[in-house]
Amino acid sequence: MSELGHRGQVRRRKKDHPSLRDLEASSHQEGTITPSITQSVVVQAVVEFYNEAQLDVLQRLNALLSEDDAAGM
Repeated sequence: MSELGHRGQVRRRKKDHPSLRDLEASSHQEGTITPSITQSVVVQAVVEFYNEAQLDVLQRLNALLSEDDAAGM
């Protein structure tokens, strides 16, 4: 899949699941989980379940999406 295809796929997922865009806000909906706990759990899971190459891809994709957001895409 092309770079643009991956970006589009991630954007669709974010649109379909808005709670993924802001995990801290989502954690407040439950009322019992603090943002720091949410962040800690997500970071721990990502580090545990992804290898170094996958983490690199996630970081690059995040940077591309951030550039798109800044450009208003």
